[in-house]
Order: sequence, then C-alpha cells, then structure tokens
Amino acid sequence: MFEQRDFGKRPDNTLSIYIVKNKEGEWLGAIYLGINKITSARASYVFDDAKLKSLAKNHPFHFFVKYETFKSRDKYINQYNKAIKEKNYLFSSGPGRWDGTFNIIILYSDSTNTSVSAIKIPESKFSTFTDSDSYTFRYEFDEDNRDYKKSFKIAVDCIQNVYDHFNDAVFKKVDWRPEPMFMTSFWRR
Repeated sequence: MFEQRDFGKRPDNTLSIYIVKNKEGEWLGAIYLGINKITSARASYVFDDAKLKSLAKNHPFHFFVKYETFKSRDKYINQYNKAIKEKNYLFSSGPGRWDGTFNIIILYSDSTNTSVSAIKIPESKFSTFTDSDSYTFRYEFDEDNRDYKKSFKIAVDCIQNVYDHFNDAVFKKVDWRPEPMFMTSFWRR
C-alpha cells in the first residue's frame, strides 16, 4: 500500500522497476532508496523500503548485466534477436526510436515569427517524402535560439533515411548527431 505524495529533489541512488513478460521489459517506475519514495509516470508515493530489503535478502536474484554498443541499428537488432533466444536471457533495453538528430535553420519573417510557425515549414516539406512516424520536431529554447532573433533552430529527431533524403536549397540541415546504438541486457546466472 502506497501513500500518494509529491516530492521535489530526487536522489541519485535509484532502482528502476520493470515488468517483464515474454522477455519484453516495460518501465513502470523508480524506487528512491534511502528516502522511501517510489515514482511512476503518474505520481510519487511513500513506502517502507525495509520490506524491499527483506525481500531481496530472503529471495536473492542472481543475474549479470552486459553492455554492448553497435555501429548500426541493424547490428543491434541482429544481436537482440539472438539474445532473446538464449535460455538465460531476461530482458534488455536498447537505443531509442531515432537514429539521430539534426537541426534546420528557419529564417525569421512576418509569416514565420514564432517557433510554432517555424516548425510548420519543415513539416510540409517532410510530408512529401516520408510519413510522420519517421521524425519529430523540437524547438529548444537554448542560448542560440534565445539570443539570435533572425532565425529559429529546429531540432529534428529522426531515422537515418529522413536525414539522408532531406535536401532543401533554402532550409539547410546542419549538425547531424547519431544516436548511440547500445544494448544493456540482463542475464540469469
């Protein structure tokens, strides 16, 4: 039984909670040891971590963690497909949805005078060669965007194919940063 409470400062010592079914892990929340807090995406709760410590002592779970990096998403997927067939494989977490991020610079004008109006420009261009599940746009309110009033820097998180196919004479793409391809896997001893 948890008592719902909100709290501000979160300590570094956390334990993630996953539900694992058919070797697929879904993040549920985090336990903050030492301050008796547990969080989910919806709320924070108070609980007695002595019960958790007692469970861990009486029912130890022996596993090891393996960290791997890959040069491409395909290599990650191949390794993941091999791993899930192994008897002692428990679950893993891997790279995010996107292959990387780049920026598009949109010049300020009478019709493009807000970040929302600036984002609409690349949306119309991207829709001509890919679907909206292949990318997302972000306007980051950072020093570049705050201090420079003549343009908007729009961040595009996307799959590699979107970056490769976006070529525009007016709106230049800059600063491609690939997402690290990794897998953190958990294995029964």
